Amino acid sequence: MITNGQAEKVPVTKRESQKATLMKLVNKRVNTLWQEVESEEKGEKDQRAQGQDA
Repeated sequence: MITNGQAEKVPVTKRESQKATLMKLVNKRVNTLWQEVESEEKGEKDQRAQGQDA
């Protein structure tokens, strides 16, 4: 991890690369969480539909 004091010593391209990598990881995690939520919601809807059919 780069602290504020070190940030000035690191070339801009390396900082931009680190930011891009971090954003990719964040986006991947958000997408995974989103899919989990959608899956849970679908499961709950399916359970309610089965309960109404019974």
